[in-house]
Amino acid sequence: MTQVNPLTFTIALTLTAHRYAENFRKQQINPAKAKQVYLNTLAVYAVKEYLDYLEIETDLEASQSWNPVQQTLLDTTSLKLTQIGTLECRPVLPWGTHLKFPPETPRNSAAGIAVLLDNSLRSATLLGFVASIPDQAIPLNELQNLEQLGVHLNTLTSRLTIHSDETLVTQLQQWLETDGDFGLWKVISYFAESFISRPNYVFDFRESAKTVAEDITGGPIVSRSKHYCLGQEPHTKTVELQVGIQKISEEMFNIYTQVKAIKPHDRLPDNLHISVLDHDGTEVMHAQSLGTEALQLKFSSVKDEHFQLQLMLDGSTITETFIS
Repeated sequence: MTQVNPLTFTIALTLTAHRYAENFRKQQINPAKAKQVYLNTLAVYAVKEYLDYLEIETDLEASQSWNPVQQTLLDTTSLKLTQIGTLECRPVLPWGTHLKFPPETPRNSAAGIAVLLDNSLRSATLLGFVASIPDQAIPLNELQNLEQLGVHLNTLTSRLTIHSDETLVTQLQQWLETDGDFGLWKVISYFAESFISRPNYVFDFRESAKTVAEDITGGPIVSRSKHYCLGQEPHTKTVELQVGIQKISEEMFNIYTQVKAIKPHDRLPDNLHISVLDHDGTEVMHAQSLGTEALQLKFSSVKDEHFQLQLMLDGSTITETFIS
C-alpha cells in the first residue's frame, strides 16, 4: 500500500484481490452483472485493506458483498464492521465525476467511500467519504477528507456504546491482562510521561493530592487512547481521550484520564468539558479547558465499579462507559 497524500490512499490490488473477484465473477451468467461484481469486489477489498491499516476490525466473510446470492440480487458493496454496522465501498472508474449509490443501498450504513479503480485494475485509490448515504449522486470534489474517516467511525462507536447493553462497556481490568488493542482503543506508551509533565492539571476526588510520579512506584499504568470528533459543523474539533489504569490492590485501582488535541502543541477549545459520572449518572468530577494543551482527571475506583467519562463541546456529547 502507498499513501499518495494525506487526503487519499492508494492500495495495490494484489493477486489475492483479483482471485476473489474472478471467483465471484464466474458465478454470474449475465456479462454486465459479472463485470459489476468484479469491480465491486475489488472496491470492497481495497477498503478492507485500508481499514486493516487503521486497525479497524472488519468481517469480510459475513459481508453482504461477499455473498454470491446477494451479489446476484443486488448491486452490493457492503463491508461489515465488527462493531458499528456496514460501510459502502463504491467503485469509481477513471472517467467518473460522482459518487453514486444504488437505490437498494442501506441508508443506515456507517459511511460511503469512493474507491477509484485505475484503468489496469492494478491499484485502487480511496478518494474520500460521505458520513451518510445520500439519495443523489455526490460530486467527488465534495467528499469528506479520508483522514477523517477513522474519527467518524470512532464517534459512531461511542454513540452506540451510550445506548448499548453491558457487553460494549469497556472492561478496564482486561487492559491489565493483555497487551492487545480493544476495538478502537489503541495501546499508548507515552501516557505516564505526558501526565507527569502537567501535574497542576490533575484532579482527585477521593484521595489527598498526589503526583502521578508517586503513584507509578506502586505499579505500572496501562493506558490506551481513542479519537473523537466534537462540536458542530463546520467548526468541529478532533481530540484524543487517553485512559490509564493502575492496580493498587486486589480491590482498588487508580484511574487516569487525559484529553489532548491531536496535533502537537495545539490547544484545546476553551469550552471543551470533561466529566466523570458515577454509576447513577451523577457528575462527581468536572474540568473545563481554558486554552490548555490538555485536561487531566485522576481518581480511585473499586473493583467492578461502573463509571462514565463524558466529553462535551458546543452541544455535542460523547459518553464512554467503563468497569474498573
